[in-house]
Amino acid sequence: VSEDKIQSLWETIFSEFFNYSKLKREIDTKRNIQIGSTERIIPDIILKQENNDLCIIELKQETLTCGSEQLISYLKQLKIDIGILICSSIYIYAYEYNKPDTQQSFVKIDFVKDSQDGIKFVELLNKNNFNKESIKQFIHNKIKSKENILNIKNKISKELIINLLKKHFENEY
Repeated sequence: VSEDKIQSLWETIFSEFFNYSKLKREIDTKRNIQIGSTERIIPDIILKQENNDLCIIELKQETLTCGSEQLISYLKQLKIDIGILICSSIYIYAYEYNKPDTQQSFVKIDFVKDSQDGIKFVELLNKNNFNKESIKQFIHNKIKSKENILNIKNKISKELIINLLKKHFENEY
């Protein structure tokens, strides 16, 4: 699918499902921003509310998995701390200016029917619910949950399982 068709599709999605108005210019597309005498940046979509920039959306073809560097560059240039990269998955970034680009917090949401994270994404980005702190908290909670699962997996051992089974059956019998 061409980049223009992807752009048009996501503009419609943000209008129809996320309640941003094209007529009120809450979906700012292809804004040409001069950053020097010869350089410029053109983010795909900037969602706005009451003339304030809320977040940047960077779109890539669904076969691509890259684009985070470009999104992070836009976030820094425009001093916006919420960014969304949409390609083979959805990546939500909470940019922190005191961290290196490679350590920025983000959550990956796969395109899966009835995904709880996908449903939460729609809720969080909806114009009527949009709150930067809620988005940042969602990202933080997802990262913490992944860390906890990894810690649990690292602690599971044959010895632990045997001891737990012994204890369980000693209590029962």
